[in-house]
Amino acid sequence: MISSPSFNPVVLTMVFVLFPPPLAWARVLVPALLLVLLHVLVKENDPQVRAITIPGEPETELQQTTAFLRSFGSNLVRLFLLTLPWMILAAALGAVLAEAIPAYGTHLPVSTLGVIAVAVLGTLLPVPMALDVALAFVLYRSGVPMPYVAALLCTLGPLSVYSLSALAQQLGRSTALRLGAALIALGCVAGWVAMIWPAGS
Repeated sequence: MISSPSFNPVVLTMVFVLFPPPLAWARVLVPALLLVLLHVLVKENDPQVRAITIPGEPETELQQTTAFLRSFGSNLVRLFLLTLPWMILAAALGAVLAEAIPAYGTHLPVSTLGVIAVAVLGTLLPVPMALDVALAFVLYRSGVPMPYVAALLCTLGPLSVYSLSALAQQLGRSTALRLGAALIALGCVAGWVAMIWPAGS
């Protein structure tokens, strides 16, 4: 969930080609630290013992196929209903950001609270792999302040509200909150460090 979008070789190549070295290394360091902290953030659940029931009579191929199709169809519908709202939300937010930020982003004052808000948005916003790098680069080239670009670049890829909600269902809400809070904190640190970088670095 974290390493696949964050350490994909193509994505890393894009990061180091498109951004200044300090920003590129921050993009690598944030998910790496998150992976190092996983053993602290994610607690192991107690194993659950479940009974296995064996049907008395063997099922025919038709019954097995019917059961498989019913299970597959219900899981597909459930997955569709769970992911479609997030995909629509991501598309709508992406369109709003693409229109609004280049026009108004260059006039945003840099502040500590602004970096926190961008880190929270980047952690929650669901985006496809490599789109985080492309979006951050568009903002960077549009003149958005470096701290906001750094916070967004470091938080967009590893997690999203969808992956956190799935994690909350499997491992508990507190685990998802700890993981999300850790990424927000690391993104804030990246943004605050970027506040002291020279503009051309």
